Amino acid sequence: MGLDPVFSPKATLYDVSLAPYPQLWYNVSAVKQSVDPNRMPYGFQYVPEAVMGTEIGDGYPVYIAAGLPRARVQQMLSYLSDGQYLNKELTRTMTASAVIYNPDLRVFGLWEGQFSWESVITLKQSFKALPAIDYS
Repeated sequence: MGLDPVFSPKATLYDVSLAPYPQLWYNVSAVKQSVDPNRMPYGFQYVPEAVMGTEIGDGYPVYIAAGLPRARVQQMLSYLSDGQYLNKELTRTMTASAVIYNPDLRVFGLWEGQFSWESVITLKQSFKALPAIDYS
C-alpha cells in the first residue's frame, strides 16, 4: 500500500542517490509483494491478525516511538503523507494509540482513538489513567 517516498521525485524525502537502486532494499521481482506494477516500492506492508493479535487486528501498522527528536518525528510524518498512507478511496478507518507518562503527576496514560470517515470524519476515543506507584 502507498509508496516509499524516498523513491518518488514528487516527495520531500526523495533521495536522488538512492532512487535508481530500489533493488538494494526491495525484492523488485516480487511485483505484488514489494513493488507496484511500475516497480515503485510500496511504503507500507500488510500485517495479518495472526501476527498483530486479535485485540489489534490486521492492517498496515505504523509505530512512532516516544522520545524521538522533533526532526525525526517530522520526517516520519512526511513519510506517511508523501507515502500516501491514507488513501481517500481505500481507507475507511484508522486506529491510533498513544502511551504517555506525566512525571509531575506520576501518572501513566493510554489514549485510543478510532477514526472513521465517509462524508465526514468521526472519532471515538477513550483515555485510561493509572498511577505510577513507587514500590521502593
